[in-house]
Amino acid sequence: MHYADNYRETLAHLLVHSARTGLHTIPQALADDYDELMQAVEDGQGGTGRWLNLEAEQHAEKPAKRIWRLAPYGGQAGIITDHIAPAIRQTLDDLRSSLATAGPWGRQITPSLAMLELPDETRAAIVRVHTACEQYDRLRRVWAALRGGGRHDRSAGMTSADPRGSDSILGEVRNINDVVPAWRWAGTPGNEPWPWNGTASHPRLCWLLDNGAEFWTPTADQHNALWRLLEEADREARRTTQVRRPVAATGTGTPA
Repeated sequence: MHYADNYRETLAHLLVHSARTGLHTIPQALADDYDELMQAVEDGQGGTGRWLNLEAEQHAEKPAKRIWRLAPYGGQAGIITDHIAPAIRQTLDDLRSSLATAGPWGRQITPSLAMLELPDETRAAIVRVHTACEQYDRLRRVWAALRGGGRHDRSAGMTSADPRGSDSILGEVRNINDVVPAWRWAGTPGNEPWPWNGTASHPRLCWLLDNGAEFWTPTADQHNALWRLLEEADREARRTTQVRRPVAATGTGTPA
């Protein structure tokens, strides 16, 4: 048997555990099947870590196979659209609201003693800014796992037209080509348009919000489609530039 023994490696395991922290929702059928599997594992192993008999293992395989594929619950694309995207939108709304109250203090990269003298409402908003950014980062990691095609994904070549896959900022900011002209490698080491390249995420998110970023939570197909569209637009722009480039004088023309 394979599925029941390796359920911790599934996307379903990640989704159920992150959902039960309140980070996002999941299909109820997925939660029910996961609970059925957990009960089957508990009954079938009796706390020993080994199956008590073949019948118990076969019983656990049924729900394990369902959660392994995710297809019965809308697949990876359906879960992104119906559960992860709404959570990200709400988190960004909370971030915008908190920034409006926190003002420039919410955008400050490092804390300062002056923050201790701020009104309670402002200090509470600063905390909410950092909480929302942390939550956003956690949601993006869940999205990346569902979208696939990142640098640590063995199926990257099959799931992504964008060479950077789920690591690409194009999968996060729909109009990154408007925000950053050199959009293709925006956000990679040495190509951060925001004034900070450390591990803190809130300066990056604040910079993107302040510079007109249109955040989105695409499926793999939507991300790939936008990449191909921008890639073709870039190729067309290069062709147009080459056609319009003036030809150097050869000295054979009619004298003035």
